[in-house]
Amino acid sequence: GLLGSGVIMVVDPKKLVNHASLDIFAVSVALMQPIFKSLAYIFIKRCNNQGIEYHVVLFYYALSGFSAASLSIVVTGFFLLISGKPLDRVVMAPTGPDNMALLCAGLLGFLAQFGINKGGMLANTTKCSLVRNIDVVVAFLFQIFMFQEVPSVVQVIGSIVLLSSTVLVVVWKDKEQRLS
Repeated sequence: GLLGSGVIMVVDPKKLVNHASLDIFAVSVALMQPIFKSLAYIFIKRCNNQGIEYHVVLFYYALSGFSAASLSIVVTGFFLLISGKPLDRVVMAPTGPDNMALLCAGLLGFLAQFGINKGGMLANTTKCSLVRNIDVVVAFLFQIFMFQEVPSVVQVIGSIVLLSSTVLVVVWKDKEQRLS
């Protein structure tokens, strides 16, 4: 309950309600991200318990990402083709600065996945969840310094609620493990 209210505050429902064309599908996909992220973390830990090296996990991450992206392009292109819309949304040739941005996004995504894999294999999963939730704070810092957008008071309070609920779970689980 506390975690959910923190997430809702970070999203800032006023901004969502003011948009007449709220895309429920897009919001649903975005809300599935933490579920998939948590499941991936559990599978990474399982791979480590079976002695699988993190390089192998990274290889399959890249392979599945490439496969999913290729399938997505084909499916999206097919639906655009049968709808009569132009295909330039799917097939585009990036320019010089766009190529650099795409390379940076790919490299940073790879490094993030490397960190998740190695951290998940070395540390306790419960304690790692605290570190994973710091991305809200980092996103706010990027939002402020790179885009000059200051988060609202509600969003800041929501992130505090989100992080404090995560800390409470970590402390509770740690205490539970010590008593066992």
